[in-house]
Amino acid sequence: MELLRYVLSNLAKRPMRALFVAAAGALSSAVLVFAFGLGSRVTEHIRVDTIAKWTGHLWVSRPQGFEFREEDLERYTEQAQAVRAYLSGHPNTKALVPWYQTGNEIQAGTARQYVMISATDFEADYLYRERTELTAGVFPTDAQEYGVLITTSLARKYDLELGDSIVAFIPSAFGARNAMDFQITGIYRASAPWYDNGITVRIEDYVAMTELGEAFPFYKAYVKDERALPGMVKELAALAPDFSVKGYRDDSFVRFLLGLGRSNVLFFGFMALIIFLALLVGIRSVILTNIFDRRDEIGTLRAVGFPKGTVRNLFFGESLAALLLGYLAGAGAVVAVALYFRSTIVRPPLLMLQYMFGMTRMDISLDAFSLAGPFLLLLAILFLTTFWTVGRETEKQAVEQMAAR
Repeated sequence: MELLRYVLSNLAKRPMRALFVAAAGALSSAVLVFAFGLGSRVTEHIRVDTIAKWTGHLWVSRPQGFEFREEDLERYTEQAQAVRAYLSGHPNTKALVPWYQTGNEIQAGTARQYVMISATDFEADYLYRERTELTAGVFPTDAQEYGVLITTSLARKYDLELGDSIVAFIPSAFGARNAMDFQITGIYRASAPWYDNGITVRIEDYVAMTELGEAFPFYKAYVKDERALPGMVKELAALAPDFSVKGYRDDSFVRFLLGLGRSNVLFFGFMALIIFLALLVGIRSVILTNIFDRRDEIGTLRAVGFPKGTVRNLFFGESLAALLLGYLAGAGAVVAVALYFRSTIVRPPLLMLQYMFGMTRMDISLDAFSLAGPFLLLLAILFLTTFWTVGRETEKQAVEQMAAR
């Protein structure tokens, strides 16, 4: 306790030097904590959003190049029934949702556009509902046959409102070209830029237009324990050999999306480290100046019996204490920014950054990883670059001062 008071009193005697070290810590920590928090948020946002709006924890989809053949309808029906029976009866299944996505055209007025058409059971798909931010209207219900959700982007582009109609082209699985008027029941804000050009319809309407009926094999499942996914995928693939069965991490683009969080940590973390390394030159200069100015004090401490390690730790501890105070100030500023993001919708400033962040609303996650990790990283860098230098210089000054007495 006495040593701590001694360290703090020395900081108070040289406030400008302590302020410089604290400012270095504050600036570095603000960028690093933001980077770690943003990375955590992006990773979790993309993971849950991908599961909700693309894959589920596992999904049965159409293999590339696959074409339905009417003469094989009985086999498709058997496999579809096997998929339903397996997933609905599996103890690890939390929710089973008929689900399909395909690219096709829609027509709004006289304009046509190629969009991603998603089809789901809105009642069963609880995670999709949780992750979809409606700005107007409601999700289509059983009473709203051929209802559709469209994005705010499409609504603005074609001046569409609730109650308006669009034509969706959803061909039959067996070759017929089907088109149907869908009435807009809801408008939602896309949670990532790659969902901007998308609409979502009821699975009942999609199945009716594709004419698959009981032969519809396409599902996504939410599970209770992700560790069981490899076994479930293997068993399900054996039951539906004509179709593709994957866990959400088995898709290469999903893995790319999940890597965006790490990319953000590396990008902002690299910026923060460049800032800190530049400031580290000044921190070392402050420490060495302190040692030179207080060489008489060092000699006295060693002469009265203080070990060289204790003397070194006193000087290193002063810089560490100033750095910690600055770190707390920088982390506090990021906490304030996080609270602001939670209370106010803030869009990423550039489209490029929207794609980089993987979300259209800024947010950061502050947990033990994002708050403690950056400090441990800065401490490690400070220790590796400065600790031994402080020990060598304090001992050098001690030897010279004791020799001169």
